[in-house]
Amino acid sequence: MHSRGRRDKPRYVCPPPRGCGKVSIDRPALDDWAADAELITALDGHSEALDELNRSYFDTAELTYFEWTCTRDALLLATEQITSDAPELLPSGFPPGR
Repeated sequence: MHSRGRRDKPRYVCPPPRGCGKVSIDRPALDDWAADAELITALDGHSEALDELNRSYFDTAELTYFEWTCTRDALLLATEQITSDAPELLPSGFPPGR
């Protein structure tokens, strides 16, 4: 896909001769979708890290309370920063770290 189009209608197109020349998509919409997908992937990673952290503290006692709280707080802060940048990605009342 290549970026083409006029200033008022930027698009990604599949140009000939190697491409089909028939497929195109609105460039700003695709760029927004890709950015949202990255944020959601980051949130999923934070959720998995928090689950693993909780297992390490509550299930296996591999961490001290101090280690657990410091790491948990850092994860929750990073998650809060992501969600404050894009609150429309999450339903209202969505808990941080999930």
